[in-house]
Amino acid sequence: MRCRWCDNDTIVRRPACTHCGEEMPEPRNLPDPADAAPAEAEPSTIAEAWKSVGVALVMFLALVVGGRFAVTNWPKTYEAPETETAAATGVPLSSDESPGVPVDGLLAEIQGTRSKLPGTLGDCATVASDLPVLREVTEERRAQARTAADADFGAAPDADALRGALVEMTRLSLVADEEYIRWADDAVSTGTCSHASADGAVTSANTAAEEAKQAFVELWNATAQTQGGPTYTWTDF
Repeated sequence: MRCRWCDNDTIVRRPACTHCGEEMPEPRNLPDPADAAPAEAEPSTIAEAWKSVGVALVMFLALVVGGRFAVTNWPKTYEAPETETAAATGVPLSSDESPGVPVDGLLAEIQGTRSKLPGTLGDCATVASDLPVLREVTEERRAQARTAADADFGAAPDADALRGALVEMTRLSLVADEEYIRWADDAVSTGTCSHASADGAVTSANTAAEEAKQAFVELWNATAQTQGGPTYTWTDF
């Protein structure tokens, strides 16, 4: 150890310098280098590189998974259904661009209903047995009267007039059926009966229905002669 006064070496454990006699400072207890905490090793370049690679892989996987989730669960844009056209459905469209009821099918249905009427209609001897059939026919004609307004006459030049005549024919036919039901109910409930032709309301309703059928058939047959299609007589309906 060097003396702080004369800068000469002296023995550490002596109380005074052996050269100048000045008192020496108490020796300091210096920490043993062996006991000192080991210095932290600097991170390896390779380890740092692998750490960067690991972070990049985690971020890449997160992007892939997140992107797939977003694509799968992305809200779908609502698309309104396409309006059916005449070419797609095979059914001509009416004037308001909504599908109409094919008139050929409706007329065939009206004919089928007409054929159910018993030939004894109006006869007192069969009034009780004819009444259930008459009720069935009336309900079918009620539905046909509601459908007639939507009948589609295609490209017929007088389509509106035909539709109006069909509506009137089905309406008045229904009125006549309802008058027959009234007459039959009275006959069954009272036990007294006169032929339906003797009932003024039944006769009047029948006449109106026949005239409406004749008017429709005249219009229809005139169109059928120029446009093609079947012809009818008023008794078909």
